[in-house]
Amino acid sequence: MQIKVIGSHCCPDTLYALNQLAAAGAEIDFVDILASHADLKQYLALRDSDPLYAEIRGTERRKPLWTFSRTKTETSKRRKTDMEIRCAKPQDVDAIAHLEAVCFPQAEAATRESIEERVKAYPNHFFLMWDGDQLVSFVNGLVTDQPDLTDEMYEKADMHQEDGAWQMIFGVDTDPHRRKQGLAGQVLEKFIDAAQKEGRQGVVLTCKDRLVHYYAKFGFVDEGISDSTHGDVVWHQMRLTFNRK
Repeated sequence: MQIKVIGSHCCPDTLYALNQLAAAGAEIDFVDILASHADLKQYLALRDSDPLYAEIRGTERRKPLWTFSRTKTETSKRRKTDMEIRCAKPQDVDAIAHLEAVCFPQAEAATRESIEERVKAYPNHFFLMWDGDQLVSFVNGLVTDQPDLTDEMYEKADMHQEDGAWQMIFGVDTDPHRRKQGLAGQVLEKFIDAAQKEGRQGVVLTCKDRLVHYYAKFGFVDEGISDSTHGDVVWHQMRLTFNRK
C-alpha cells in the first residue's frame, strides 16, 4: 500500500514520519509543499476544507504575541551565555547522528557508522555548536586536493588529506526548532575562517536550488549543476575561493 505524505523537509515532524515509514519499508508518495506554489496552494486548500485538519485549523493563531517575544528574549540571552562552538569528540557521535537524521531525509542523511568514521578521521573538521548540553548546529567535511565534491567522499573518510587544498562541506545541520536564529551562519563563518587560516585554496559545498542564494551571502559562487546524485537529488556545486596574498 502506498502512503501519501504531505509536508516539508523543513518540518521535523515530516522528517520523522518519512524516516519511520522508510525504515518500515513503506512505499511513500511524498508531496513537498515548498517545492512549488501549486503544491502549497493544494495543501492550503486541503487544510482549510478536509475534516482531518479540523482540530489544528487556526491553532497557529492561538499563541499570544507576548509569549513569542518572551521566548525570543530568553533564547537570545541563553545564546550569549551558554553557546559553545568546538570540534568533535568520539562521545559526540550519537548527538551528531541524531541531528543529521532530523535534518535530512533518510536517502541524504549520513548514517551513524559513516559519521563515526568521519569523526575518527577528521574530528577537527567538525564544528559543533552546543547550547548547554544540546547540539543545535554543526558543519563538517573532509579536506582534499580534488577541486570538486564527489559522492564517494561522503562514505570514504580515508579520502581525507589533512594538507589538502580544498575544504569540503558535507552538511550544515541545524535543529529545526532553532532555525532562523543565525546559528548555522555563526558556525559556517567560523568553519570558513578556520579553512582560510589553515591556508586552503577555498571551500566547496553542494546544495539544493532553494539554498543557492543563502550560501551566496557568505561569498560562495554557484558553479551550476553538480555531477552528484547523492540521495537522488539535483545539487548545485558552490565554491568560495580565498584571495591569497
